[in-house]
Parts: sequence; C-alpha cells; structure tokens
Amino acid sequence: DTGNESNIIPNSIVVSIEKKPNSNDERMLKFDCDSDEKFITIIDGQHRLEGIAKSRDDLNILVSAFIKPSLTDKAFQFVVINNKSHKVPTTHVKSLLANYYEIDNDLLSKKLNRVGVSFSHIPDIDLVDTEDSSPLKGLIKWQNNEDGIIPINAIENSFWYILDKVPEAKEDEAIKRDILYQIWNAVQENFSNIWETRDNNHLFEKAPFIVLTSVLVDYAFTYCDILSDLEDNEISIMDENVFFKSTKMYLKNFPKEFWTKEWTKKGLDTNAGRVLIKNSISQIKANLRNKEEDKFKDVDVLT
Repeated sequence: DTGNESNIIPNSIVVSIEKKPNSNDERMLKFDCDSDEKFITIIDGQHRLEGIAKSRDDLNILVSAFIKPSLTDKAFQFVVINNKSHKVPTTHVKSLLANYYEIDNDLLSKKLNRVGVSFSHIPDIDLVDTEDSSPLKGLIKWQNNEDGIIPINAIENSFWYILDKVPEAKEDEAIKRDILYQIWNAVQENFSNIWETRDNNHLFEKAPFIVLTSVLVDYAFTYCDILSDLEDNEISIMDENVFFKSTKMYLKNFPKEFWTKEWTKKGLDTNAGRVLIKNSISQIKANLRNKEEDKFKDVDVLT
C-alpha cells in the first residue's frame, strides 16, 4: 500500500530521536543537547555502529530517524526488523515487550498482524510469571526469568486453547488467566510432592503441559454436565471455581509416578506426539476405572 504514509522501509541503521529539532528546516535537522544528554535510541544497527566507531570516529553515515515516535511505534519497528531480516528468538522479543507496559498492546498487535507477525498474550504471560496468585509464578522460561522451566509457548498454546473453548474468555482477558490458575492450582495440590522437582518431571515440559491443560479444560464441561444431571440444576462453566473442582475430580487417584517415570517415546512436541500423551492419560484413567493391577497397562508413552 504505497499510499499509506505509515508504511516506512528504513535503511540499515535505524534510530529514535526523543526530542524535537530546534529548526523547521527539513533538510538540516538540528538538536540542542547537553554534552551528557542521551536522547537517541538505536532501534537497529547497533553492531554496525560499533564496528564503525572502532574503525574511525569521523565518518558521516546515513540513518533512518524517527522523531519522537510513540513507544508502540518503536516496538513495532524493533519487532518487524528483528523478525524479518535476522531472526531473533521470539522469547527475547516477548520478554522485551513485556517490560514496557506503556505500549498500546491492541494497536501493536494490529500493526504486527498486518505485516504477518504475531506476538500475543505478552502482558498475560508476564502476569503468570510474576503474579502472587499464579501457581506458575517464577516458572516461565524466558529472558525475564532465565531460571524458569516452562516454555513460554506452552503458556501461549494453553491460552489459545482456553480462548477457543470458552467464549467468555474472549470478552474478558482476565478470564483466561483465571481458568489457567484454577487448573494449575488444582494440579499443584494433587501433585504437591513432585511440584518442586522441577526438571525431574514431565509436568512442565511443553507438550505435556499443553495436553494436560487441554484435557482438563475439556473435562470441565463434562463435569458441569454430570453435576447438572445429578443436581437437576444447570451448572455453568463460569460458576465459581468450576475448573479447580473439575480438575481435582479428574486427577483424583491419578498416579503421580506417571510424570516422573522415564517415557520411552521421545520427540513428543508434534501433533502426533500430543495425541500419544492424550491417549496415555486417557488409558490411565481407563485402567483406574477398570481396577487394573497395572495402572500403566497399554500406556502409549511408556511402551
């Protein structure tokens, strides 16, 4: 869209100038500044400038300069440049954006979507990792928390699943976090003795985390149907603590050893692998119902 003035193709060194020039001459912009004042931010080209500085200090260079852009526009340029030219890990970018609450996330998301870049749920993931009410506090692995163990895309995929299954969550962003917290608070209660083992269990691996969350979201609807029939009174998925209660019911007597045993199947972070994990959980539930002596009989990931 060449007629859109917001479409800009910057060159190899891109900067943001945080103050207005002291002249109206567009051919020669001049800025008043103190000797130690810092008002220019490098959006892209840091390494090129460093190389130039080490080579010589009297070289004039061309730059693309944004004059007093909004933080949202600076974030947009940073994400697009670093996503399209030399790919930067998305966790790095998401961690950076999560630190800037002044960003208009709705506007940024729309601008990024128009150029084929998606960075969703960033503020929510930051809350999951830092909020006191989060059972996953301090466990998310990204640049804001390098000691974390749960991959950031495990949280993202869980959010997408919740949004797909629970329409109310689309209307209120806090609902998807509340559902995730309810589910994983119950998981933590059920498997409290292995919760602190961190690297030595499968609970916090990407594929098992996503699968278990999706299974428990689905079961919450079954739970509501069962209770509605038993009590002859409709139970809504949005009733208080439904996801917590349904998770507790589903995981009752579920063997904690499943999450700490060595799984013979590897490379499970695929569609086929996730099906294997889901089938394994279902098989264990069937073995429990049938009172099988071996709770792990015919469990796909163990055979």
